[in-house]
Amino acid sequence: MARRNRDPRFALRLRRMVSERGMSMREFSERSGVSQPSVYAYANGERVPDVTRLRAIRATLGCTWEELLGD
Repeated sequence: MARRNRDPRFALRLRRMVSERGMSMREFSERSGVSQPSVYAYANGERVPDVTRLRAIRATLGCTWEELLGD
């Protein structure tokens, strides 16, 4: 279950990485298998994903845990 996000940095990193890879949020949702409402909630800083969804996000973006979650 997703938690409330109190740190907007994850949302900023997610939006930046999706954009850098030339994807729309809709395309990212389709590729990652994460629902569109969830992707938009993560990208808007309303929620943070659970570990299962983080793994799907990381695999889709082809990034490291550090890049996705920060230092």
